[in-house]
Amino acid sequence: MKTLFTTTFMFSISVLIAKHTFTTLEKATKSNLVSFKIRGTGSYSGNCLKLNLINKTKDSLFIILESGRRLDSKNNDEQDILITKEQKFIVSGNQTKEFTINGYCCQANNHAPEKNANFNIGKMADSNLTALSQFCNKNTFNESDIQSSVWCVSNKRPIASIPAINEKLRVFVANITKQELPWYQLDYKKGTSISYIPTKPEKIFGYINYKIETDDSFKIELKDVDGNLIQTYANKKMVKKGEYDIWFDLQVSHYPKGKFYIHIFNGKKLVSKKEFII
Repeated sequence: MKTLFTTTFMFSISVLIAKHTFTTLEKATKSNLVSFKIRGTGSYSGNCLKLNLINKTKDSLFIILESGRRLDSKNNDEQDILITKEQKFIVSGNQTKEFTINGYCCQANNHAPEKNANFNIGKMADSNLTALSQFCNKNTFNESDIQSSVWCVSNKRPIASIPAINEKLRVFVANITKQELPWYQLDYKKGTSISYIPTKPEKIFGYINYKIETDDSFKIELKDVDGNLIQTYANKKMVKKGEYDIWFDLQVSHYPKGKFYIHIFNGKKLVSKKEFII
């Protein structure tokens, strides 16, 4: 009986939602139907905000927070929050109710919102952020990948910061930002606090494909943008001809920002040149 009641209750809620037209929080506020407070939980992604809604009418209200809405932090040093998943709320007549808001910071140069930080309703984000939000709304991605993709669009972080395994999200971001897909993944130093925002690249890694045409020596050189040699790997190692995939993994936390190049030689012949940016 308990299971039947739960199923019936959830079905009733679904029917209730389907039968009613939802009003955006912005419109409901301007029409004086509701008042609200939005406060931070101390995090910068995922369930990072709390919404306190007060229904000022005697009837139930059906409120929607749109995908692509950019909630404005009242503290200019703290990040705004981008809503990537459409969220719906039902508040009974004259009721005060609290909800959790799922969203993502979209100003990587600011610090994370503190606990109980205040937010305004803001406005819809620019066309690229809105397009990304609506893409995320239609698909299921993990929180860290969504956050990385938001910063790629809002702050021009490298697409390499999106894990290579999430090719679908990488391709979409590359298309809307008109960038090339990177061959590598870029990881940032992780912190222990939920409010810590990673800003320092820690390592790059990925597979490099190359072809050896003759049995000869094999060498990898790492150079900076000016052509200065930084390091040599596998110098004079003999390799038989054939096609290879090599896994390249490099700690870069002590490297300056900029472009770097990986050169792979078969004897004296350059057979592959790969660029990465940190």
